[in-house]
Amino acid sequence: MPNSDSNQLIILSALVALILSEDLSADDLNIIGNFLVGVGSLMLTKAAQLAVQESSNNNSPESDSLEKQVKNMQIQLKMIQDQMQNTPKP
Repeated sequence: MPNSDSNQLIILSALVALILSEDLSADDLNIIGNFLVGVGSLMLTKAAQLAVQESSNNNSPESDSLEKQVKNMQIQLKMIQDQMQNTPKP
């Protein structure tokens, strides 16, 4: 479904709602609606968790570059500290 047109998804949702709601009482509609909202919420929670896991497992070039920059800065800082310690004091 990732390649589906958004308008098609809206129409499909409306058709499913109309078909499922036919001949149901208000209480039945509330139960089914709340159930679907609950399922949807859990699916969104799982999708968010998967996205976090994928991003933490993904060694993207940006993260590699940042890691290299941090290491270079640490080396430079160490060099500056060494220079300060080796500088004769007046």
